[in-house]
Amino acid sequence: MTNRNKKVKIYTPKTSDTKAVLKKDKPSKALRNIFVLLQSILGSFVVLCIFVYSFNSRIKVYDRGYVEEDNISFYDLSNDYYKSDVFKNNFRNYVEAMIRYVTISEQITRNGKYDPNIIIDVGEFAHRNSASAYDGPEIKYKLGVLLEWGEAINTDSSVNGEDYGSSICTYEFYTLEQYCKFFNIPIQSIEVPDDYDYESVYESFETLKDKSFRTIDGKRLNEYVDNAKDYSDLVKNVQKAVDDLYFNYTEYKANEFRFDENKTSFRYCVSKIENGNKKIYSNVSAFYKGIDEKFIDEAFIGYAEGLKTKFGNVYVDTSYEFYGANEDMAIYDIIREAVQRDYAYAFSGDTDVWVGVDTTYNGDSENDVFSSNYEIFSRSAKMVPFVISFGALAVICFIALFIIIIGIDRQWLSVAENRLKMNRFEKMPIESMILSFILLGVILYLGENWVIRELLYKVEEPVTSIYFLVPAVALMLLDLYIALSFLYSLIRRVTVRNVFEGSLLLLLAPKFDKQKKKLKGWIGAVSDSSAVAIRTWVSYVMFLLFNCFWVCVMFFSSHRILSIVVLLIFDLCVGAGLFNRNYEKKVIFEGVKRINNGDYDYKIDVSKMHGDNKELAAEVNNIGLGLSKALEISTRDEKLKADLITNVSHDIKTPLTSIINYVDLLKRENIEDERVKKYISILDEKSQRLKQLTFDLLEASKVSSGNIQIDLIKIDLVEFSKQAVGEFEDKFEERGLELIQNVPSEPIYAMVDPRHMWRVVENILNNVYKYAMQNTRVYFDLEKGGDDKILLSLKNISNQQLNIPADELTERFIRGDVSRSTEGSGLGLSIAKNLTQAQGGEFDIYLDGDLFKVTITLAVAGEETEDETEEV
Repeated sequence: MTNRNKKVKIYTPKTSDTKAVLKKDKPSKALRNIFVLLQSILGSFVVLCIFVYSFNSRIKVYDRGYVEEDNISFYDLSNDYYKSDVFKNNFRNYVEAMIRYVTISEQITRNGKYDPNIIIDVGEFAHRNSASAYDGPEIKYKLGVLLEWGEAINTDSSVNGEDYGSSICTYEFYTLEQYCKFFNIPIQSIEVPDDYDYESVYESFETLKDKSFRTIDGKRLNEYVDNAKDYSDLVKNVQKAVDDLYFNYTEYKANEFRFDENKTSFRYCVSKIENGNKKIYSNVSAFYKGIDEKFIDEAFIGYAEGLKTKFGNVYVDTSYEFYGANEDMAIYDIIREAVQRDYAYAFSGDTDVWVGVDTTYNGDSENDVFSSNYEIFSRSAKMVPFVISFGALAVICFIALFIIIIGIDRQWLSVAENRLKMNRFEKMPIESMILSFILLGVILYLGENWVIRELLYKVEEPVTSIYFLVPAVALMLLDLYIALSFLYSLIRRVTVRNVFEGSLLLLLAPKFDKQKKKLKGWIGAVSDSSAVAIRTWVSYVMFLLFNCFWVCVMFFSSHRILSIVVLLIFDLCVGAGLFNRNYEKKVIFEGVKRINNGDYDYKIDVSKMHGDNKELAAEVNNIGLGLSKALEISTRDEKLKADLITNVSHDIKTPLTSIINYVDLLKRENIEDERVKKYISILDEKSQRLKQLTFDLLEASKVSSGNIQIDLIKIDLVEFSKQAVGEFEDKFEERGLELIQNVPSEPIYAMVDPRHMWRVVENILNNVYKYAMQNTRVYFDLEKGGDDKILLSLKNISNQQLNIPADELTERFIRGDVSRSTEGSGLGLSIAKNLTQAQGGEFDIYLDGDLFKVTITLAVAGEETEDETEEV
């Protein structure tokens, strides 16, 4: 409940009173400023926790030959290191790189060492990935020659005076004589026209720069073929072999230290049998000494985490076996796809592949991603629970101080004279206030950037050192204090509802006054309901923080069972509380429904309610009590009204009977004076009208009070209607009304009270007689409708303008003509409607211009329907 409508007497305090108030406010203001400073410290502490965690949980990720850094995710920290995505991704990337590394090693090493004397058939090497075997000439070079050739090309250097630039070839033009000399063929072997110009260009093609690089036979490439086409094919083979080998050698040298036995915890061994010869490729030196397969198995089992797989050939895998708990099928798929798809040419025979990680972590921690990440994981797993716990505690305290400070401000501003003492910053236009805050923020940002740059330039320490943390925290504390001060100033303006006081935009745009009022009203509503909002959000935030804290304890500490039990009990209690509140609301809703259905004496049991529900239930009970009293008063008033009408009618009836009798006696006298006869006629007419009015009043009083008896019997409405219409035929003829009847010949039975039903039909026919336009038609319809209903309708054109709604015509003392020039009492249609409803029917009036239509809906009586008597 708000205090908006309460009148507050505002007075101008005296100078002495103002000084006393200021002295009294000094302690609360000082305490508030201390709380804001403490809140800023807590906020800085939360940011510091995030900063410390971020810089102490940087892991190394190996991907495609490069090592990058990233932060450990909370999901990874919740798992064992060997089941984390960090370990899996590094392991997969190492396995993929290892397969390529072994493939390259086979090309350029023997027994684990680089050998420049390895013979390379450039044709077979260039077509190693082709589906069909190479069938061209065997052109062989030593590996060292090809690598030297590649280095000359890639370093843009010259060898023995021959400049290689950036290409292994040069495009040259040859005359016929030069062409024959190049391929060492006789010029007579080539047919040319008689008038051929021997000085013209005969052929042009790319020529290999191979003066300094010869095959193992000591020949140049042009000595193996005798035409330009075959020569061009050989040039392409040599060019591809030189490029691929030089790239592979460079990659091999870059990764050589990464797979070094003493620098990494990753272990691998590839055993291949080709043409009966067994080849071993491994970064474990002991495996090169003729060790059998059983020894290798035992060694990798000791590594705890890894995989062994066997391939019968490049298309059929025979078996695989995991070591340790990390059964990562992705590793097996990487090996299978590499062996069978990418490097099938290098694994043509039976192949055994072992991969694993030595969990003793004897590798170089600076270069070994596995050992360095394991150390970071171990450190972070111990650090995270404390960081999160202290950070969560700081957040809770931060929120608590936020609520306390707002409470202090609201209490201080509740005193009217204190509102006059808001500082200048809080009184300036809202646009100026926001712009000032933004400008101050930009100045602080630029200044802080300059301070950090100076520190980085002058202090040769890492960013996590005390030389950087202290200034950073101090600057952060200053930023938070300014931001919180601005926030509380804005909240204070909302509290006193002067957010847009003096607003420049609103002063420049008076047409936005309507929107301004809506916005002010919304702000006022938020201010008035701030207690509910704070209570709701504080409870929700506390619930989230409590759950986050114990979830962190569950994932990052050894007390998992305890944390699960605490979380389960806490969440079950919260769930039970929510269920109880909703159940209480359900009880309240049921009580509201019962009161809405007329049970005004029903009371909701508030003894078992809690909080807002208890207050709401008490208010609902008060509403029921109020409705019950209102109903009691209304019933009593209605009874008094009915009694008054009955008593007055009875009191009028006795003298009225005497008047009617004496008028009748006068009419029997032989009076010759015409004027006296006219007087007697008027007395007779008015007394009869007064008698009918008295009868209608009694009838209406009985019907409205429910003091009538309904005797339902089965009657034929067809015959009933004919009799009723027959009673009014003479009256209708007097006014020239032509009655059109649409009544079926077959009987239509309904359960009605004949006496009351006769009164209903009589009233509506009498209404037509009185108010229908003369010399018009009147339609009387009786028919069966859908859903076993009987429809009785009467239509006519009104003599007077129908200037009132149809519903009002069935109210007491209402007539369509305003002048009351007719003899009606205004009760006929009201009595007809009430009697129809008392018999279970419906009474509807339809008006369309001067068209007046009455429709009575009754239920069709069944064949075995029995007569009923009902007290209404």
